[in-house]
Amino acid sequence: MNKAVEKARRPQKTGAGTRKNAAFPVPVFLLRSRFWRSLSGFSTPLEFLFPDSVTAQYCIFVVDFESDPGYSYLMKKPGLLKAAAFAKEAGPLPDRKLNIGQFMRTDVLCVPPDTLTYEVLKLMAQRRVGAIVVAEGDRPVGIFTERDLLRKVAIKKLDPAETLVKHVMTSELVTITPDRSVNAAYQKMTRGDFRHLLVVNGDNRIMGIISIKDLAQIREQILEIEVANKTREITEVKNQLSESLAFMEKEMVFAGNFQKQLIESRPPAFKNLRISHIYKQAASLGGDYFGVTRIDPEHAGILVVDVMGHGITSAMIAIEIKMYYDMLSSRILFPGVLITEMNKIISNLMPPGFFVAGCYGVLNLKTLHLRYTHFGLPKPGVWRRKTHKYDFLPPCQVPLGIKPDAVYPEKDTFLNPGDKLLFFTDGCVEQKDAKGRLLGDRRFLAQFKKLAARDDKRTVRELYNFVKNYSSADKLTDDLAILLVELSRNGAQ
Repeated sequence: MNKAVEKARRPQKTGAGTRKNAAFPVPVFLLRSRFWRSLSGFSTPLEFLFPDSVTAQYCIFVVDFESDPGYSYLMKKPGLLKAAAFAKEAGPLPDRKLNIGQFMRTDVLCVPPDTLTYEVLKLMAQRRVGAIVVAEGDRPVGIFTERDLLRKVAIKKLDPAETLVKHVMTSELVTITPDRSVNAAYQKMTRGDFRHLLVVNGDNRIMGIISIKDLAQIREQILEIEVANKTREITEVKNQLSESLAFMEKEMVFAGNFQKQLIESRPPAFKNLRISHIYKQAASLGGDYFGVTRIDPEHAGILVVDVMGHGITSAMIAIEIKMYYDMLSSRILFPGVLITEMNKIISNLMPPGFFVAGCYGVLNLKTLHLRYTHFGLPKPGVWRRKTHKYDFLPPCQVPLGIKPDAVYPEKDTFLNPGDKLLFFTDGCVEQKDAKGRLLGDRRFLAQFKKLAARDDKRTVRELYNFVKNYSSADKLTDDLAILLVELSRNGAQ
């Protein structure tokens, strides 16, 4: 290996009150140390990670998220370097998998089994935690969580001041060893439907604990890498910040194409449903997502969301929502329950000022009964074939990310053969003409009703052309998504 490439080990902090961290930089990236930002979960400058680096010097480093995150390759040669040449010079990276031991929290809160439940609750409130381990020495015998408080204390009307925690704890512990993978921990927690997982060694001694929130943040970082991996066709790294920004814009375009293909993937075939859609991004990356999925043989799930703004952050939130929807929809059939659970998760990850509007419905393919929860999407509704009227689906709750503890109720309606179910994001109605007048949902829906009455198979395309022709701007000012689900005149399956 050339001397210009040095193998540097990142310092790892351990001990009570700390969590082992691992970096997740993009595969090949250009940085000046003074422009360092927390792409990898670190906010420390490069001089701390690499004390012998020069402040104004260009550094290229490579870490594959499947490899040992404790190693990086630092290029101390300033100037230009071909990505291919660097890969050849640096050589292969070590092949070591990420494991729970690198991410677990080591400051585990424990109490003896004979502790009063009231004292446990005070300790949980003081430390602001949702679970506490019940242990004899360093060996766990149970765990007490907020669910135990609700199901075993509150509902049974037990007095916490007179009840020992060992009588109301969960004693059938599910644990994991620190050498297991992040995905293994995630699968255990989702299958068991719990939010905390205890980490023990081979002798069943407590090593740490990890929560579903921790795993969600880790998966988000890995997701950023996967998107970046789609855009790794790097040809040349230049030594000017403006040129670096231009390069990043190219990568965003590639990532945008990947995101567009992900959103516009072909939905499953349904015997008596015709699904049509269109998605247009205002920038390289967008914040809209929609999808129609087959939950089981009798039910179809319909999800449309619109993340505030557009760009990298909005795109990451939209993809995160898709990931959680795929995970939850297979085991939760009720729209209100699913969106309530998703809101709890998303609210913990949402940057300040961001929110997600949308609508999620579950359609019974036999009875045509639609259960839904609507949280801020612009006037989704049903065009009725018999009356040629458009019935709005009224809103049920505020958008996601605003109130973490919000409960999302359900509403329902019955569809009939020939009805058309329409969802659209605000980019469809917020375009302006040459005089600065908004298109508005009234004009948009009037055009839709005309097309629906003609039973035009190009309804979605014609709606998009109508919006585009109304706008005086050269390009869209906001992301635009339209999803149309049409029931055949033959009725249910």
